[in-house]
Amino acid sequence: MESFQFLAERVPVHVNPWTPYALINFACCSFTGDFGYLLSRVDNVADLGGLLPDIERRCLENGYKRCIKCSFGPSGFDFRITYTKNVGGFIFGYNPRKYWQFYFGSLNGIGVKAMLEDFDNLDNDLQTYLLSVCRSCNGCRSCTKGGKNRVHTVKVTYNGKEYALCPDTYSRNNWETIRLDTAKVLFKYHDMQEVYGSDWKKK
Repeated sequence: MESFQFLAERVPVHVNPWTPYALINFACCSFTGDFGYLLSRVDNVADLGGLLPDIERRCLENGYKRCIKCSFGPSGFDFRITYTKNVGGFIFGYNPRKYWQFYFGSLNGIGVKAMLEDFDNLDNDLQTYLLSVCRSCNGCRSCTKGGKNRVHTVKVTYNGKEYALCPDTYSRNNWETIRLDTAKVLFKYHDMQEVYGSDWKKK
């Protein structure tokens, strides 16, 4: 009965931007209005063994800001939890319409081109990470925007082998799951984004 009373009192009669949040709270039997439980539930369902709460704790200790956004649609509800610094940050979410319904990763690739240009001065963890998320240039020239820009490809050398890398990592920043070693590298990556990507809007 408590849940139905909550539904009657909290869910607006007329649909508005806050309706999904009220309905999700009701569906998840949460009566406090705090969506913090979503992270621990994702951690449990994805069998991550407490990794996400650990990441959150470290984020909040290091100045990241948390934001939770939820929405309801014809196919159910989806949500995304972000932890942001000035430039980048983490994103964890759920979307029933995606192939990977749960996704984990980094918000953006801001600063990657500058990191590639200074590749030799990065530590090995960041070098291997950039090699994994930056695809090899295939000559598509989309980075030139019809000839208005120069080609963004950056050539780097790793273990004696040369790579021509595209700094556009948008589609390669999220994964089906996340591991502790990946999280550690992402913390390093976000710190470097603050260094290499802080003035990206000025360029």
